[in-house]
Amino acid sequence: MIISLLICYCIEFLQLYQAEWIITLRKTLFGRYALGQGFLWSDLLAYTFGVAIAFIIEKIILKYYAHESRFRFKQQK
Repeated sequence: MIISLLICYCIEFLQLYQAEWIITLRKTLFGRYALGQGFLWSDLLAYTFGVAIAFIIEKIILKYYAHESRFRFKQQK
């Protein structure tokens, strides 16, 4: 999940880079969707909260399945 967050941060900070070639790329549909149009600090906050929520949900689900598998293993004996 850290890699996902770093990729999002890199793309967001890349929006601060304003070379002619990247501006031309951003004018395409792919460039607009992949690179975005402008930098917003609120996007970084949203990415961080999204990854944190996904991490918490994943931990809860893994804890539940680990508990269930131990219970089933004890029943089979």
